Amino acid sequence: MEKSEKLILARVLVGMISIAIVTLALLLYNEYSDLFYEQVEHLLVQSMIGSESPLVSQ
Repeated sequence: MEKSEKLILARVLVGMISIAIVTLALLLYNEYSDLFYEQVEHLLVQSMIGSESPLVSQ
């Protein structure tokens, strides 16, 4: 193999791995985003318990 052929192969492999990682990240986000937001909301509510802010008391 020539050096240029190895570089093309490396670029193709890096591109395919990058596409796979982005696809996996999008699938995981779509699957677990609601759960993540519920946990964040729960943590925010728990951190504000006992606060005397009018917004929290409503």
